[in-house]
Amino acid sequence: MLLSSLDHSSPPVSLNFTALSSVASGERKRYLIGIGSNLDPHSNVSRALQSLLPSVERCIVSRAIQTSAVGMETDFPFINLAAYIETSLDAVALKARFNAIETSLGRDRTDPLCKVKDRPIDLDILTEVHSLKDCLYAIEDSPAYGRAILFELLEYLLFDATALDQQTVLFNFEGISLGLTPQAIKFPLN
Repeated sequence: MLLSSLDHSSPPVSLNFTALSSVASGERKRYLIGIGSNLDPHSNVSRALQSLLPSVERCIVSRAIQTSAVGMETDFPFINLAAYIETSLDAVALKARFNAIETSLGRDRTDPLCKVKDRPIDLDILTEVHSLKDCLYAIEDSPAYGRAILFELLEYLLFDATALDQQTVLFNFEGISLGLTPQAIKFPLN
């Protein structure tokens, strides 16, 4: 599956946000995007990424999380993730590409209620990245479930990604499993 085989061995992205105050035409544009699906999500997210990759020069994805639907009623949970992409496409062309991918995977974009129906794929531009402030605004504007994955993605982009790819160690502390992700510990331990 594409999601489990993403290449994390490439060099980290060097993002000098002060140098990104303006992107000259013809240069790569940088975006944070949202990806979600609640109909056959493992397959559809992989297929969407496969369709998107020829249009981008670089793609770094967050971890995928399962969430309940927001703004609609359904029995099917969503798989959501975020990605940082670099592409020559401007925002209008990128959104058109997203719409074409959504349609090819079965989303009826002509249905006026498509935003409140189950969907095979949902691709959204969260922000075009010119500065760190753009990333922080995207995080602030995201639903609570999206903030964590956007923060993690931003951490990966800003810091030495090779250090973040080191072996994760799981250990037990007073009956609590620690080490996979940041976790709050409340004292006294019960």
